[in-house]
Amino acid sequence: PIFAWALAQGFRYSSNRRAYFKRLVVFAFISQLPYSFLNPGAVFTLYKLNQLFQFALSFILLNLYEKRKKSKWFYLLAMGLLLLPDLIQYFFPPFSLGYGSYGLMLSLLFYLIRDPFEQILGYVLISIYGSISSGLIYGTSFSVIIQGFAGLDGFIFQWRSILALPLIQISERLPKKRVPKYLFYFFYPVHIAILVIIYKVFY
Repeated sequence: PIFAWALAQGFRYSSNRRAYFKRLVVFAFISQLPYSFLNPGAVFTLYKLNQLFQFALSFILLNLYEKRKKSKWFYLLAMGLLLLPDLIQYFFPPFSLGYGSYGLMLSLLFYLIRDPFEQILGYVLISIYGSISSGLIYGTSFSVIIQGFAGLDGFIFQWRSILALPLIQISERLPKKRVPKYLFYFFYPVHIAILVIIYKVFY
């Protein structure tokens, strides 16, 4: 959830949203080559898109929300955009887009809701959706999904990231400090490339 929150914060406070979106798209393409090898065995995969593509899609979703009063089709478009990654993966399993619809929903949650208790409730509901959708995509039986809920494992492992919410709330109350604009953008592809190279060299 920290990345989803960071995207929402970037969208909220960016002085130039168009430039922000362009950076997301450019570095999404730059990051895609090393990310394509980020898997067991470090073999090239064509249809696994990195997190920055999800951020770009989240940006479009938030921008669509900002302009909702100008479009009577907003709710239909937003719902279609939210469910698009999971629908594509359901019908074409090799495809993946970061955390899929789950990730898009989290960015929307952190943009719309600032109250900590409402964020927790929203996070729980989105996690339930994410667990069920993952089960459907991967053909997992309903009983296994229920066991995941009970044991906080399997498809439900993302529930553990709820511990990030207090850190997010603390961050929102700290004085805002500027960080180098391109620090994360360069760090993301570089650290992935380093991990892939280490694997290729030593394994």
